[in-house]
Amino acid sequence: RLQQPVAARAEVKEVDLFIEKLYHFRIEEFIADNVSDFSIYGLQGETRQISLGHADGTSRMLIIGDDIQDKPGYVFARRADDTSVFSLSADVLQLVNVPAERFRNAGLLSVTPGSISSIKITHGEEQLSMAYDGSKSWNITSPMVWEADPQSISDFVALWFAGVVTEFDVVTNKISAEWIFEFGSAEPGVTNRLEILPTKGSKDGLLIRRDDDPSVYRINLPVVPEGIINPLVYKNRRVWNLNPDLIDKVTLQKEGAAQQIVERLEDRSFSPVGTNGNVRVNDRALSKLMRKLQRVDTPGYITYNPRDLDIYGLAEPAAELHISLSDSNQLGRVLLVGRETSEGFYSMVKGRDVIFYLEKSVVDILTADLIQNFEVVAPAAE
Repeated sequence: RLQQPVAARAEVKEVDLFIEKLYHFRIEEFIADNVSDFSIYGLQGETRQISLGHADGTSRMLIIGDDIQDKPGYVFARRADDTSVFSLSADVLQLVNVPAERFRNAGLLSVTPGSISSIKITHGEEQLSMAYDGSKSWNITSPMVWEADPQSISDFVALWFAGVVTEFDVVTNKISAEWIFEFGSAEPGVTNRLEILPTKGSKDGLLIRRDDDPSVYRINLPVVPEGIINPLVYKNRRVWNLNPDLIDKVTLQKEGAAQQIVERLEDRSFSPVGTNGNVRVNDRALSKLMRKLQRVDTPGYITYNPRDLDIYGLAEPAAELHISLSDSNQLGRVLLVGRETSEGFYSMVKGRDVIFYLEKSVVDILTADLIQNFEVVAPAAE
């Protein structure tokens, strides 16, 4: 950390580079030993100094004096614990005159991406929380409890790790944060907090505060992305994945058509239920349905806890697909398919209150007729 002239986080790479450059300097020539009057070399009083402290509490100080008149490109120097004066390359002055800004950490976050264990986003009264469960899975924990999409989490983290400070110590009035991002770490006691200040439409870059630092910084990100606090942005795109071997009954109800039901028999085949006449299971359609039910994904979510299902054609859906399971530990599934749009069909799993899109090709498989008629051919007369 920087301690003077400001208290701030330091850029580790810049500090390491500074130390590395300092240790590359070598004494060019010893000028004098046992010196009692350093003033003739410009090495007395408040002069140019570089001090290094060690972990054991000891320190070493290099003192740099005047230019050597008869040796251009060199300066007088000494160590604070020694009475010898020597010459050094004047390039060392670049280290003495390095601006404090060079050492300031321009990154927004100090935690590493791989160590992040929780994320909290606050915007006014709204709040979104997500947590890593330790087994390579992320979950949304508030305001809803859902499995999260790891790529969406990764994109969010990458956005703020790509952000850098473009201006330190921006002078502003005292402003309350508009957004707060908190990144918890798996490392004990380590967390990062970003406060995003209102910019009133300015495109010069967001103004932020970091952790407990009262300073205001400008960063290279122009705006907070739209929808960043919407939990649906981070929700796993998996609608469901079912084991076909556990499906023992399928019911399909399409608007304006008779209900179709097929049920698994003891020999594991399926047979129509509650039908009369010459009908049989549409084996091809049922086989495609079983394969698709193993994994149904959505290209995008629309809303959750909808106030009016009629907007989406789901109050009286165009199709309902009921899946009954033989596993008593799992509930069955009921898929509602509503109105078609250019993005796909509005759809919802009954009881989950999340509306999403399903592509037409998927809906065609999920709502294909399960039962088909067949003709009985009378035997030819002898």
